[in-house]
Amino acid sequence: MTKAQSFKPSLDHILICEDDPVQGKLLEELLRAKGYGCVGPCMTASDAVSAARDAPVRAALLDVALDGGSSKEAASILKERGIPFAFITAYGPGTASTMAAYSDELIVPKPVSPDVLGDIIDTLIPAGSAE
Repeated sequence: MTKAQSFKPSLDHILICEDDPVQGKLLEELLRAKGYGCVGPCMTASDAVSAARDAPVRAALLDVALDGGSSKEAASILKERGIPFAFITAYGPGTASTMAAYSDELIVPKPVSPDVLGDIIDTLIPAGSAE
């Protein structure tokens, strides 16, 4: 049984993929304050791929550059699973090939304020959406 499979499923959990421990902890604290559970933060590209494949989540927040690569493969898996995600990144929309491949996805610059994070989650998981 993998780490993600041993995690008790909840439809109000958000996957965080962020290699900066300070930013990852901040996102986790902001999400928990808003009543969401968290999977992660995943700091490496390989951990992000594993979580994207297996974690029972409703949405994901992806940093573009992760330790050991990018979040491109994790984004692809999430898209295949029908899980909405947003890139939260220091890169601009035109500077990262990962984001160019996902130009229809939400791209938000760092740092993210609590209000902006709330707006991101509301966009990814609209009120009253099917659980």
